[in-house]
Amino acid sequence: MLLLAAACHDNEVPAPPARAVIAQQVTETIAQDVEHYTGAIQARYQSVLGFRTAGKILARPVDVGDRVGKGDVLARLDPADAGIAVEAAEAAVRAALAERDQAASELVRAEKLTSRGFAAPALRDARRNHLNAAEANLSAARHQHELARNQLAYTTLHAPEGGIVAAVRADMGNVVSSGEPVIELARDGEWELVVDIPEGRLKTVGYGTPVRVTLWSLPGRDYTGHVREIAAQADTTTRTYRVKVTLSEMAADVRLGMTATAWFAGEQEKAIRLPLSSLYRDGEKPAVWVIDPGSARVQLRRVTIGGFREQEMEVATGLEAGDTVVTKGVHKLHAGERVVPLLTNTGGDARNDAGDKGAPS
Repeated sequence: MLLLAAACHDNEVPAPPARAVIAQQVTETIAQDVEHYTGAIQARYQSVLGFRTAGKILARPVDVGDRVGKGDVLARLDPADAGIAVEAAEAAVRAALAERDQAASELVRAEKLTSRGFAAPALRDARRNHLNAAEANLSAARHQHELARNQLAYTTLHAPEGGIVAAVRADMGNVVSSGEPVIELARDGEWELVVDIPEGRLKTVGYGTPVRVTLWSLPGRDYTGHVREIAAQADTTTRTYRVKVTLSEMAADVRLGMTATAWFAGEQEKAIRLPLSSLYRDGEKPAVWVIDPGSARVQLRRVTIGGFREQEMEVATGLEAGDTVVTKGVHKLHAGERVVPLLTNTGGDARNDAGDKGAPS
């Protein structure tokens, strides 16, 4: 009997040790949906400037990136032709003025002769009509002179407001026509971020919506702004809506064209979020491994996924606050297996939830 008992004792299979797993206790948090979109910084007022007359560009003292003040010279045309036109107009004014003076003198003589009876009244009327025509010609000549002077002034392109030269469309030696773009000026004042938003997210964006703005080239800095404009029609290619965010204040080292991100805060709602590594498949259904608090054994529980994020998933149904869920190594487990949970949170380090009790036997 002793030999048989000893043989039975030697054939007993020892229980497998409990498996240590990374786990997380489910908590229901107030989550705020935050969407972000990338765009570029630009001036709210950006003007494309050109000459109001045609000619050959003689000088362009500014270049891309230069800061200019109101009235500064941006470019000049060859003024030779415009100067000749001014001289011709001045000569026409002098000729018209002389004709007017002569007509006035002839009218005075005609009135004296008529009053003494030496001339018919028709002569006086003719001289008066001649004077009226001469005054009209003088007025027209003066207007032509003023127009010629304006054309001469138009050969110099001035900055209408202070700002930064954003682009140069023509260079010295180019012959440009009236109104042809030469300089693109980003005016000082309000700057804005331009982003494209899909139509499904427009419900969270409205006029005046506050926006947080970050720049790739200036990490660690946050700027504030608000939605100023929403395009009335979607882009025919991307099917997105262009949104312009006016920035409240920008640092001096922020430059036009910098890449920036607009962060829009959506609606607040209760949510249960778990790492994507928690997800397991029970057949074709999503599931997670839940640890029984009494026996420290895992059981598979089906859940409904409400949505996915970069590293997380939202669980709509199937879990309650206080449940402990395995978050890593889920594909190595089987139902009823005893585990040692090492609890962790989204930002903390793993800790042994068994404390001083050690692994269950």
